[in-house]
Amino acid sequence: MGRQQLDSDRAESVIRALGSIYANVYWGDLSTGQIINYRMSSNIKNRFGDAFAEGSYYDCMKLYSDSVVHENDRGLFDDIITVEKLRTKLDAEGRYSFQYRVVGNGQISYYMCTVISTCAGSDEFVIAFKNVDAMVRENKRISLELEEALKRAEQALQSERESMSVISSIAKIYHTMHLFDIKNRELYEVNTNPFIHRVVEENKDRDIQEIIHEVMRQTTRIEYIDDILEFTSFDTLSERLEGKRIISMEFEGLFNGWTIASFIRVDGDENSDSERVLYVTRIIDDAKRREEYLIKLARLDQLTELYNRRAYEEDISKLLENGINQDLAYIAFDLNGLKRTNDTKGHSAGDEMIKGTARCLMDAFGNVGRVYRTGGDEFIVMGQISDEVLEKHLKLFDKYVSEWSGVMVDKLSISRGFTTHSEFPDYSIIDIEKLADRRMYVDKDNYYKSTGYDRRHR
Repeated sequence: MGRQQLDSDRAESVIRALGSIYANVYWGDLSTGQIINYRMSSNIKNRFGDAFAEGSYYDCMKLYSDSVVHENDRGLFDDIITVEKLRTKLDAEGRYSFQYRVVGNGQISYYMCTVISTCAGSDEFVIAFKNVDAMVRENKRISLELEEALKRAEQALQSERESMSVISSIAKIYHTMHLFDIKNRELYEVNTNPFIHRVVEENKDRDIQEIIHEVMRQTTRIEYIDDILEFTSFDTLSERLEGKRIISMEFEGLFNGWTIASFIRVDGDENSDSERVLYVTRIIDDAKRREEYLIKLARLDQLTELYNRRAYEEDISKLLENGINQDLAYIAFDLNGLKRTNDTKGHSAGDEMIKGTARCLMDAFGNVGRVYRTGGDEFIVMGQISDEVLEKHLKLFDKYVSEWSGVMVDKLSISRGFTTHSEFPDYSIIDIEKLADRRMYVDKDNYYKSTGYDRRHR
């Protein structure tokens, strides 16, 4: 089965975003339990091509897991092995990723599996796989350097001046590096920056736990502070490091963006308590921003770059869950005459009208609300907009529409209907949506009556 069988714009947008970084990408339907190949690497095609093209989701996942996945990692597929389990996972998280090992030709390779729901409440999903050997090799290279750094750090406890220069040269790959002697409650700055050094110096008379927490409070975005304080708690560190050499977490800093922080054992094996640990941070902002951008692409309409139906339905789900603020305004728009233009002047002219509508909407509402293209000629604006501000921006929109002129199309006509929470405070977002839609269609009926156009040829 091929790419031409994908009949969902939402699935296609997610797939295109993932297809730029994943070697194997498939679209699936939870209601039917079927998957369709979008992109398949030669290795998978040679080994599983026919089976993956014709089998159900469960059959494909079971075959893949049993055939190539390392036996110790097959349990990682348990959460998604059936469509029922996958539905539960996606309903809870919307997106799920994990790393696992593959065995082939006597060698072990590392892969990443990512599953994404194409739309809140939808049965459609995309599952993608990519080889991450390069990332694992890089981590191993860093681990070797860390091992050397750890040895030098241990020596630094006895002969700091002699080995600090060596440690510092290795520590340059990190944003910061601190050695904590938890037993003796001592802190050694191996590599740092002036701001963190100043915070440490200002709190040097406090316990090392209080010092690291104060650093995190002053360098972490507020929404990540609780998580990073829990991660840097020494009370539970030994328990979290049990059976591991290193533990890590990602957070967003105030000054350097996305950062990965790690605790690494300095002494003892994975089954003993850690009395000394190395705390290091690396800036990963560029890689994280690229990943976020690719995921954002899955929420954008490709023609207009407005938010798409997937983003719209996700935002509606949030309003259903969290409730509506007093100033919520909801406006439904429908482009008049699109089908007639497509039929008489071609789809390029129709696309010009769609993009023109998007431009007018963004110019009028882009700074006060979110603008969505939810269908071929259907658009939505939602935002926290007071009645006074809404009236002003509706007039702006009318002005931009009246002034618009394209190359193939002379003018635009756009019907609209709006509802505000202040007008109907007892309405749910679904009630508001339905009323705005009805009002828009009344406006559309008036347009067709006044122009004499046949409504069937929109």
